[in-house]
Amino acid sequence: MYSLCINRVTNIFIIPDKSIGSFNGCTSLTSVSFPEAEEVGGFSGCTSLKAVYLPKAKQIGRFNDCTSLTSVEFPELLEVVDGGFEECTALKSVTLPMVEYIESFSFRNCKALTTIDIPNAIYIGDNAFEFCSSLTAISFPNVRTLGYSWVFGCCESLVSINLPQATNIGIFCTFENCKSLSEINIPMAEVIGESAFWGCSSLKHIDLPNTRKIMMEAFAGCSLKSIYIPKVERIGAAALLKGLKKIYVRNPVPAVADNAFSYGSEGGAWETAKLIVPKSVEEAYRTTYPWSMFFIEEEMEVTGYTDYMAFQTPHGNNVTGFTADGKTQLLIYSEEASTDNHSSSYNIKAFINGEETADQHL
Repeated sequence: MYSLCINRVTNIFIIPDKSIGSFNGCTSLTSVSFPEAEEVGGFSGCTSLKAVYLPKAKQIGRFNDCTSLTSVEFPELLEVVDGGFEECTALKSVTLPMVEYIESFSFRNCKALTTIDIPNAIYIGDNAFEFCSSLTAISFPNVRTLGYSWVFGCCESLVSINLPQATNIGIFCTFENCKSLSEINIPMAEVIGESAFWGCSSLKHIDLPNTRKIMMEAFAGCSLKSIYIPKVERIGAAALLKGLKKIYVRNPVPAVADNAFSYGSEGGAWETAKLIVPKSVEEAYRTTYPWSMFFIEEEMEVTGYTDYMAFQTPHGNNVTGFTADGKTQLLIYSEEASTDNHSSSYNIKAFINGEETADQHL
């Protein structure tokens, strides 16, 4: 509506209409204020735009390539459209409390973005945060579904991800090359997509309590040391490779895992990893290829413990127990604790696999 016709205008304030047209390509525009507008067109390519006041806007167009925009706060906005803020390279903070849908490419290549507050989002589309290289932490407590691919790809500074309700976390390269990622919470994820964590070289452990399927090369290029996949039913080719130390599974029926643990001539995960399973399913894994290639260890389930101090309390929380036969010592709980050898003697009673041990003197 106003495209390219007001390039010399720098400020626009208080147009009383509830529906406002587009200002695409207005390269001199630095600020706008529409306090009553509920529908506002786009501001694509408004490269000088720094301040936007739209307190009642429920629908807005695209702000892509607004390279001077540093923050956005739209308290009534319901959706971020495709490419909504793509290439807003100076954008640092986003506050969108009512938004439920973050469409594809919404914040792609927002290199300065560090703060995201979109608590009611339930969907995040393809490539939505790809190349957001300054993001260090993200939390979307209500998101259920991620788009097909590259949703958080190449977020190289991203350390932690919290998606506690997400059941669908994408099919291809969702977190690829998030090189700093070390903590991720996706307890409801049912499928881990192809190359989902490719190149996540800081990721050492992951819990996937409800995952049924892990697709090919899901963790290739990682430094993963342990993985908890109690319900897994199928694992794709080259998904879990040499370098792993522990794989925890509980499914009574071993997952279909042809070619899952090796790639080319690099050897197999069974060369470095222990497979840890409950005693009740141990035989099934010992007789099913390729699980039978692993050293299989019985899972010890510690259900509780009491300890009795003989002398002084140990420093920290380094508590040691025994298997139910009282012969095999194991670590129950630790927070990098240390003890003084001359003052840390104590007795412990543990409950392991439902059985109570005898008191053991340490």
